Amino acid sequence: MGSKGIFIIQNDQDEAEFEQFLKESGEPTFIVTDFVDIERNVACHFFMHPNGKDVTWFGSNENKRLPDGHFSSDSYLLMEDQESLKKMQLPFVEEVVQYCHSLGFWGFCGVDVLFDSKGLGYLVDINPRVTGSCPALMALQIFKKTYGFQVGLFRRSGDINFYGTAAELMEQVGKYNTENEGKSRIVVHSMYQPEPAKTRLNIGVYGNDMEECKAVLNRFAQPKREEEED
Repeated sequence: MGSKGIFIIQNDQDEAEFEQFLKESGEPTFIVTDFVDIERNVACHFFMHPNGKDVTWFGSNENKRLPDGHFSSDSYLLMEDQESLKKMQLPFVEEVVQYCHSLGFWGFCGVDVLFDSKGLGYLVDINPRVTGSCPALMALQIFKKTYGFQVGLFRRSGDINFYGTAAELMEQVGKYNTENEGKSRIVVHSMYQPEPAKTRLNIGVYGNDMEECKAVLNRFAQPKREEEED
């Protein structure tokens, strides 16, 4: 459903909206679960081989909790966390691999796993494809080998606006990368220019200082301006 059809029912109005969704969606099947107090929001990305056993692991990323309680939509990539995150998610991945193999599917895949304060995990999303964060993790692995980079920050939703043309964006990114060779690196993973002076993009910044990466990311990928708000 592409993240559609997830409801928290707390009152009669919520239930009415849910029932309307069911009617408009052709009465799909659904699962009702209790509310879970999530502490960590992590994802991993891997390749399932045709034999249904071997897995090539690309890595994991995490969406950090913000001071207001919400989770950031940015993907935090930290080399120091890779082994621990893999250990946490591997039991879920093994079950996903077995299930996909039973259907005759192999290839790229990514899963999202939520963990509560007791460390219990909940598999909430299976994406049998190249995920958005997978190329960002691949990029960090390359930069680790080339420059020794240990962290990255990837943004594909939310504040993804560069106020200028795509050509201007690439010129500024190229200049930054030249001036900061060996210190940090920007990668524009995808982009399109819907307006003469506005480009939307998926972008990652890689280096050794997460706060510096965040500052650079916010410089190139900005929120909507007030005049654009509905």
